[in-house]
Amino acid sequence: YNIYVYVTDSNGIKVMAGKTSRTINRPSLEITSKANKSQTRYSLSVGDAAIIKSMQFAVWSKTGGKDDLVWYNAKKGSDGKWKATASISKHKTAGTYYVRAYGKTATGKKLRMASSTFKVSAPSVKQATTGKVNRNAGTFYAYIKGVSSKAGIKRVTVRAWTKSNKSDRHTYTAKETSEGNYRVKIDVKNHNYHYGTYKLSVTVTDKRGVVTTKTMSRRLSKPKTSTEIKGNKSQTRFYITTGNLPYENHVKSVETAVWSAKNGQDDIVWYKSKKQSNGNWKATISRKKHKGKGEYYAHTYVTLKNGKSIFVDAETFQVSKS
Repeated sequence: YNIYVYVTDSNGIKVMAGKTSRTINRPSLEITSKANKSQTRYSLSVGDAAIIKSMQFAVWSKTGGKDDLVWYNAKKGSDGKWKATASISKHKTAGTYYVRAYGKTATGKKLRMASSTFKVSAPSVKQATTGKVNRNAGTFYAYIKGVSSKAGIKRVTVRAWTKSNKSDRHTYTAKETSEGNYRVKIDVKNHNYHYGTYKLSVTVTDKRGVVTTKTMSRRLSKPKTSTEIKGNKSQTRFYITTGNLPYENHVKSVETAVWSAKNGQDDIVWYKSKKQSNGNWKATISRKKHKGKGEYYAHTYVTLKNGKSIFVDAETFQVSKS
């Protein structure tokens, strides 16, 4: 500060009598932050300064810039310090947090008084794997193990998809099977019955809203359908047996289109199969519904419970008797 002294005499003449200067340093204050056991709240405090009439703490996480900035109004405690409590559920981010203390003077001027940082831990996941694959049923399991958080776990979800545009994405909620261990069954019925490579994104959310993610993948190959065609001695009937089907638990019906190679599909007939006790499907082909000898084609389709029809196998057989 610069100070000038002026004297005014009886004639009204003002004369500078002297000058001086004085440096007033801003008080050196320190912010302290202390977490509770679950890291859901952080107690913030900062010392006082005579010129300060009110105090605020600006708090935000390093991740995402200042998109989670929250201002906390401080109260002056009996020990003379300004105090406030930051709630992590208002930020929902792990990692480094920034804290700035701003004091307001009697004239309304806001001054930055101190700055500090603190850290918030994220939920942890020791292992994320897949297993227990059932190709016929079109299912497999995702296992998320060693899940923990100081705040406690709110939920564990798994998003799964096969298409690059994620058009068949479905979100599953995993169930806790034992302390810290979760499991969920992935089923093709939730992905438009697609086989192939499944991409999985695991999200662990704790009770503060802080998340941890893990990614993994699993190849779910479609089983090779087996088709056996046998005729009776006179070849008046042929028996077609279909097994090792995909979509095992979702098959409503099985049909086979049969026709002779001669003259294209002018003698095509669709035969409905019946499910056998061993899980195979069986149908009887009647020769009299078709024309002549030679090579025959048999194409098998399954109709799923949602009404979708899918081709599963193609075979040929020979008719040698008239």
